Amino acid sequence: MNAATPARVLFIDDATPRRPLMCKLLQTHYEVMEAAEYRQAIEKVTIFAPDIIVISQNLSVLSGVALTRKLQTELKLAQPIILMGETLSNVLPADINVTRLLFPPRPEGNDPWDVKTLEERIEQLLPADKQRKAETA
Repeated sequence: MNAATPARVLFIDDATPRRPLMCKLLQTHYEVMEAAEYRQAIEKVTIFAPDIIVISQNLSVLSGVALTRKLQTELKLAQPIILMGETLSNVLPADINVTRLLFPPRPEGNDPWDVKTLEERIEQLLPADKQRKAETA
């Protein structure tokens, strides 16, 4: 019987130091790669082949919705995408398929979001053959 392999998460956010901090926290349980902007994201999707993609809605060059559309239409990606942010419209375009994750605003915009809530959402969306990394003592 084949053991499940650790899930691969691509985390896309242009906020520093939030992006590296969130990636470090997620690396406890997943293989994580980060991207700071949409060109890096497209390159890393191809190289890393993530199981789940987490995108900040508030990217500076291309919004999270626009990047999601690009990934799903141009690259034909079917992986689950979690679109997260402090402000997300209740109405998303019909041509994209995302799971929204809304976090409360934080006074210091680069503070990490609630990693536990994000991990719970990742676990809900993971393919059956993927899992968290084994816990180490």
